[in-house]
Amino acid sequence: MQTHLIKIIALFFCFLGGALCNPPAQAHVLQGPHILELMTARLGQAKSLYVSQKVLFYQMGPMEDVPGLDEKNPFARTVAPERTTAAIRSAAARDDPRGKEVRRESLRYLFPGAFRSDLNSKNGERIHVSVDGESLTVVDGSIVPTAPTRFDLYKDLLLLRSRKILVERLSLLGVDVSVSSLGRFEGHVVFVVGAIYPDESVPQLWIDKNTLQPIRWIITGRNQETSSEPFEIRYFEWRPMGNIWYPRRIEFIQGDQLVRELQSEKYELNPTLATELFDIARLKKVYRASSPGPTRPRESKGMSEVQKTIEEFRRIFE
Repeated sequence: MQTHLIKIIALFFCFLGGALCNPPAQAHVLQGPHILELMTARLGQAKSLYVSQKVLFYQMGPMEDVPGLDEKNPFARTVAPERTTAAIRSAAARDDPRGKEVRRESLRYLFPGAFRSDLNSKNGERIHVSVDGESLTVVDGSIVPTAPTRFDLYKDLLLLRSRKILVERLSLLGVDVSVSSLGRFEGHVVFVVGAIYPDESVPQLWIDKNTLQPIRWIITGRNQETSSEPFEIRYFEWRPMGNIWYPRRIEFIQGDQLVRELQSEKYELNPTLATELFDIARLKKVYRASSPGPTRPRESKGMSEVQKTIEEFRRIFE
């Protein structure tokens, strides 16, 4: 009898340990569109929003130096699939001898589909406008014929506070919203929209199960078919402002390297924003198209796609 009781107790603790250590069971996971509806409802609604923020750039090392990545196949991890945010930030501070490069940026949201960013430095200005899927970028008074970069995508989750619109946008960016699962991220249980946890080989969005706020967006996959390096956006320190929530800090990570960070400083809820600020047709008349200049040396040869984007962005303001 005593032996039988000991076996029962042992089985109980084995079951308890498995429940605590393993990912949550996938039997009763909400569907992706339902999760996104709960998320957008949680983030709230407003007419407009003004945000003043700092943009911090970090130096990047070569991909082969990134811990956890296979030199021959940078899309395959050789260690545990998750490094903590604290470890990534510590590595960024340690590996960047020049320190952080800082710019100032003003954001204007005109919900539900218009966004404008004005980034200024002593050497130049960059304006980026996005309205219902159409975008325009102006650098130093000239329209530049470049598509929005992955660094511009962070605003989609903050601007598109409608399930229908967000589902369409995420689907366009490769997230299969018909797939959902439960997972864990730095001690939090999360909804994973777009993949079955812990698979990170496809685009996906991670949403905190308790707060219903997005915390991790994997933009590109980690397999050879994507032909692009690992890249993700992380959202931190969500703050309430009237009827809406907004993150105080946003980080952009390639592999396991922090490459860029946004720190919100000032907010103004429901300001009056002139509609001409978002009028792309008008802006095309105000600003001229940039003429193609002389071909520059391919200094970026051997760089990753994200490194090229960062260096080109920095060059504008040098």
